[in-house]
Amino acid sequence: MNLGRDKIIWTIVVLVVLPFAIAGLMNARDRGDVMKDPIEIVKPLVRHFEGLSLEAYYDEGRLAIGYGHDLPAGTKIEDVAPISEEQAERLLDRDLAVAAHYVDRYVGSAGLDEHQKAALIDFVYNLGPGKFSMSTLRHVIVSGDLHGAPDEIRRWKYAGGEQSSDLEARREAEVSLWNGKPWNGSS
Repeated sequence: MNLGRDKIIWTIVVLVVLPFAIAGLMNARDRGDVMKDPIEIVKPLVRHFEGLSLEAYYDEGRLAIGYGHDLPAGTKIEDVAPISEEQAERLLDRDLAVAAHYVDRYVGSAGLDEHQKAALIDFVYNLGPGKFSMSTLRHVIVSGDLHGAPDEIRRWKYAGGEQSSDLEARREAEVSLWNGKPWNGSS
């Protein structure tokens, strides 16, 4: 091993190659070619549809707080102290990370882009991992039929056996995300 030659090679790499690599990554980021974090993509959508409550409330028979964060079963509403917006954001980050974990677990990458993954993170956040794991939506994605996913997403618009305009709007927002259109607060 020639230490002098190795030093010269590393000097060339650091002084010549590395700056070009960094410049290329920065240009890709500026062009939008670098994958964005699906959790950051979906956060505004979740905030909109869940709404923020700094005090505990009942949601579909479950006790929740913040942006729809489920509290443990058996918790009494009178025992839950109000939280701050910062605490609600931390709970949201943690809950979205859990939803993202289940998306990865149940469909892997499956050729998904960041907007498709963001749409599924919201779907899992809203409906729960159990329903997603058994859904036709999951099977359609795993089978490689990514074009069939929007129709399957739209099927999940019922609450308590009744069609819900809120869920229809949320599913359309997820489909819009799936199709690469960032959430703008009104779609």
